[in-house]
Amino acid sequence: MDVAAKQLTALHANGINVQATRHARRVYVGALTADVDDAHLTQFFEEIMLATGATKRVDGGCVVSTYINREKLFAFIEFQTVEEASNALGFDGVVYGGQQLRLRRPNDYNIAQASLLGPQQPNPNLNYSAIGINHTPTPMVASTENSTSPYKLFVGGLPNYITENQVKELVCSFGEIKAFNLVFDKDTGLSKGYAFWEFLDPSVSEAAIKGLDGMRLGEKLINVKFANGNPPPIGGYNAAGEDGTSTVAAQQQLGYVANVPLATATALTGGVETTCVRLKGMVSREELADPTEAAEILEDTEEECKGFGSLVKVLMPRPGPHPDLDPVGVGEVMLKFATVECARRAQRSLNGRKFADRLVGAVFVKESVFDERDRGDA
Repeated sequence: MDVAAKQLTALHANGINVQATRHARRVYVGALTADVDDAHLTQFFEEIMLATGATKRVDGGCVVSTYINREKLFAFIEFQTVEEASNALGFDGVVYGGQQLRLRRPNDYNIAQASLLGPQQPNPNLNYSAIGINHTPTPMVASTENSTSPYKLFVGGLPNYITENQVKELVCSFGEIKAFNLVFDKDTGLSKGYAFWEFLDPSVSEAAIKGLDGMRLGEKLINVKFANGNPPPIGGYNAAGEDGTSTVAAQQQLGYVANVPLATATALTGGVETTCVRLKGMVSREELADPTEAAEILEDTEEECKGFGSLVKVLMPRPGPHPDLDPVGVGEVMLKFATVECARRAQRSLNGRKFADRLVGAVFVKESVFDERDRGDA
């Protein structure tokens, strides 16, 4: 008898109705690589479940079975318990085989039945840092899937490599959201390029539309609008901006978004145009610590940026012997061009581009900031 058969027998012996509970014990895993095999994937999940405290089975065996669709590169992993399956959802975005995995409930998941079988959310006390997830998972928000709210928003034109958390961070910079739904292709695990959301305070919706609509992400311009047509006016807020406040609010939101730590969010207009552009998310401290790799990155950057026009200088500070001794700007690349037009081309092209599995954010900076950095004053 193989391992899976033994585990199914054990489930029956413990009085668990395998068929009735399977929908709540299975997890969809998308974005797998072509060379994945079920034994290794099973072992990977056994290890991260144990390392984070997502299972109490110290001798392993929390995974009952693993089915892989090799044509469409997704899998279904069945766990022993509903609690273990719910905990596994907390690993959404974990890296396996160089890819960020997508973990979701299967299509046959029945919320009403599952609520009687065990917890539906991951245990908040899991040790995610043990597997390299150094942040608390984004709090669950309601789905907008069945919402008919007049303040429901739509964004289209998203690159399919952008993650759910990245889109959430982008829209959350305008206000707290109460509902969100990024639409995915269940076969590929990739985004279909559009999402819906609703703010807790609907009065910020107009500012979000003004700030995000037409924004460039990679090679695309995103489209943001109300999903169900223009909503009724909100008390105290003039959507058309006759009171002069909506435009200011939008500009303030733009200024805020351009400074959030996510590269996607900096992919707005980039601020006041100058001859200088700052790139974030393009290079890591670890890469810069290797002289050979740092030199190659600098050379590649210079070659790429010369294509936008007359490039004057590139600044890419190298790290010190210890992080506390690093000069200002380690991890950033700053570009100076001969003209604003050249800098504009660079900012628009590089903003939102993917580099070594990271999203690059490009914003304009004052020439004085570049010059101070160049002199080592800042």
